[in-house]
Amino acid sequence: MLAIIMEKELTQLLRKTFSSKKERLEHLIDRTSTVLKEERSRTGGGTVMLNPDDKLIVVGDLHGSFTSLNDILSSSRFLRRMGLKEKVTLVFLGDYGDRGQDSPEVYSVLLWLKQKFPTNVILLRGNHEGLPLVPFTPHDMPKQLEQKYNENWNGLYTKLLDLFSDFPHALIVEEKYLLLHGGAPHACGSVEDINQADKLFPMTTCFEEILWNDPLDDLTGVKPSPRGLGNLFGEDVTSRILELTRTKTLIRSHEPCEGVKVNHSGKVLTVFSRNGAPYTNTAKAYLEIDLSLEPKNAQTLAQEAILC
Repeated sequence: MLAIIMEKELTQLLRKTFSSKKERLEHLIDRTSTVLKEERSRTGGGTVMLNPDDKLIVVGDLHGSFTSLNDILSSSRFLRRMGLKEKVTLVFLGDYGDRGQDSPEVYSVLLWLKQKFPTNVILLRGNHEGLPLVPFTPHDMPKQLEQKYNENWNGLYTKLLDLFSDFPHALIVEEKYLLLHGGAPHACGSVEDINQADKLFPMTTCFEEILWNDPLDDLTGVKPSPRGLGNLFGEDVTSRILELTRTKTLIRSHEPCEGVKVNHSGKVLTVFSRNGAPYTNTAKAYLEIDLSLEPKNAQTLAQEAILC
């Protein structure tokens, strides 16, 4: 019964979200900011430590695709599982806006989920939430907000930028998985460096690398990324960060692919959860991981990924 009530509440939210009243999104931003600040106060930084006995649903880039988000929520039955009080954590790996035309709607749903299930939903920071610390182009969120809210968009955009600074940027399941948006940072020398990465930027590049790095096979060390920010990193960098965080597999997003992609001898898995213009991939995927089991490498996780 509770699951049905929550699904009805989400449906009502969506009807309101697709209206033109910015106050609804502003209200969600304010409430979610409070939740995220409380979350940060527990770790003193931007790293979330997760219970190793729960089940994990992992979602990659959405980039303004409400259809992709809706497909994954329906396929994973997350709301129904919350109603049944299952121990499930839904983790989004960042890049919620830009590119697609439904960015305000995607943010509205994600923020509703976070404030509704504060300990069961984790919103990691992607490079498109790196603003204002790490500027980049192109960035079409302001244009999308202006198109939806007309002259009322500017203050809402400022609120979103402030909210980005509350998002965590790393998740660690000790002895099992490290989850980031971009990739392994070679500039971090300790777990605390990762935890404080946004505060230490630009004194160190750890934060920029977490948001922007991409894995490359047949590379030792790092070299500048062709994207203009961050680095390409080799398997030795991955091995070092996994040892540092006492984890076995790095799960990240950031790169378009046919749902999933494996790098570095199975140490790195990329999951991409969006398809449709302007992307050319035909498949999108998400992960379901039982954390009570032994950690799995990227090849096994890729084979078990759910395509939708």
